[in-house]
Amino acid sequence: MALSVTGTDDNGRITPRANTNIIIPPENAGIGDLIFKNATVGFKVIGRGTASGASITLKISGTDYTFTLWGSIFGFVAGMAMVVAPNGAEAGSLKWAPGGSVPSWLNKYYGAGTTLMRNGNKTPDYYAQMNTSKQMESDSYRGTAGTSLHPTQAYNGGVMTESSYNSNTNNVKRFYGSWREYLRQTLRVNGAPGTCFGAVFDGCKVHEYGRYITNRIGSESNYATNYPAVAHCYDYQGALGSDPKGTWWLPSMFELGELMIDEHLNKVNENSAILSVSAGLDRWSCVPFSSTLAWLYYGLGMSRSYGVTGAGSDLVARPVTLLKLVN
Repeated sequence: MALSVTGTDDNGRITPRANTNIIIPPENAGIGDLIFKNATVGFKVIGRGTASGASITLKISGTDYTFTLWGSIFGFVAGMAMVVAPNGAEAGSLKWAPGGSVPSWLNKYYGAGTTLMRNGNKTPDYYAQMNTSKQMESDSYRGTAGTSLHPTQAYNGGVMTESSYNSNTNNVKRFYGSWREYLRQTLRVNGAPGTCFGAVFDGCKVHEYGRYITNRIGSESNYATNYPAVAHCYDYQGALGSDPKGTWWLPSMFELGELMIDEHLNKVNENSAILSVSAGLDRWSCVPFSSTLAWLYYGLGMSRSYGVTGAGSDLVARPVTLLKLVN
């Protein structure tokens, strides 16, 4: 019988109707697709927006197996899928380091003035855009009236407001089209090595940074008390509770940047009934800004730093991991 579909998405991919549990071959997996796991069979990829629930039954070689939602793909790096954990794995109101400082062995920091934007400029402080939609919603970061074609800052001070952009007479719209595209194409962060969005520490590759930091902290005594946001992700053992500690980690800014970009986040959130990620919450990364500050995704669509302890430092922690889909 022919597959019932609802059409095609912007990439020309067929979009089956919901609640059909469409199995995707691992080599064809894409952003937003869901990973389900069964203790006996292992992993299956289910097309985004098609899963009937957080627990599904699949018939394999004539036998019914129950699979549990393990995560959603939000990017790819080094031949592996970047996976964010389900809703129940997310914890709020967690401090990075209640004691007031990052670990003493973490002596390499990624401070202000290092974030490279797509227009080739570096933001002069710690703001750079990670989610266009949230920046567009925020009065604080909508920019200032002006005619600058290429803004020199990531959040205002030369960035055109929507009204100034739409009334501009210097052909700026010929380059970008909509104001959204103007912001997205100029202010989105670029994961360049050497910045906090492409961090390398003690020889770790970009996509291994979060795993390294989280596991290193997890090896310390009293880690859960001293570093609760990191510990929450280190301790998470997957939907079936069987993953070894350290399989999941607190994301790096590189990973948060991949997750929160609109195009990726929108696909992840096609599964909103069973797995979603809010663009409006402040989310910790594992990347230190200084001995007392850490980088985070700011719920107004930007990057920023915040004190690892004290008032206002109770932020969200959501585990991520890597999964090699094809051997």
